[in-house]
Amino acid sequence: MILLWKRACGLCFRQDYVEWITNRDPALILKIALVVGWSIGVQVACLARITNPLFLSSSIQKRPAPMPKCDRSGQAAILTSEQFDALMEQTQPLGRAIFHTARGTAGRISEVLSLRWANIYDDCLVFPKAITKKKVRTREIPLNPKIKTELAAWKATWPELYQREPTPNDFLFPMKGDFSRHILRRYADRLLRTASEKAGISGCSTHSMRRSALTAASDAGLPVRHIMELSGHSNMNTLQLYLACTEQQKRAVAMAFG
Repeated sequence: MILLWKRACGLCFRQDYVEWITNRDPALILKIALVVGWSIGVQVACLARITNPLFLSSSIQKRPAPMPKCDRSGQAAILTSEQFDALMEQTQPLGRAIFHTARGTAGRISEVLSLRWANIYDDCLVFPKAITKKKVRTREIPLNPKIKTELAAWKATWPELYQREPTPNDFLFPMKGDFSRHILRRYADRLLRTASEKAGISGCSTHSMRRSALTAASDAGLPVRHIMELSGHSNMNTLQLYLACTEQQKRAVAMAFG
């Protein structure tokens, strides 16, 4: 395939050039494309797509498929407290900290991954508006005892994993070797997929934490307006889409029809 490509574009890459491209990071290759010029750059990028596994399509390189939603019209599964605990038992410390934070704050996974230690206080966690979905307002989430314990455990584990103490400006979940970036959502998805397979739980995704937290608050009888204050939803109609109704709840309603 590489030979055909070389003939088609008229390039005469020596084998050492091909090996160099093969071992480069995709971001670096794209930068080269911009510097060298559009015509040659496109050819280099295309060659890299053929040779670099990080560029390969799912038909060539096996990548995780989207988490199955089990006929819920594209919505992530709602996890009971028992299911969530079973899931966390199968999760490594990094995943456990991410998903406990998401569940305990009803935060979007993108917001959770963007948190820094400066956003964590003794009694609350703050999502600055800069990392929220619509960047409209900052959300302050009171911390319940369970999430406090989990965050404390993660802070104690952090130095062992990253080989230094965290600073206020560090991400809670940085990439190894690059503290200027947090881990990617697809990596969190991979952690959850592995744990869910071990726990035998299907249909959940990283968004399950947010849906489960909001549904639990609703089932506890808390006013929707109060839930919206912490969830960040701008209107009740949007929030209602997150909330689920169990079969037992449906049956209870039906029995009340008379």
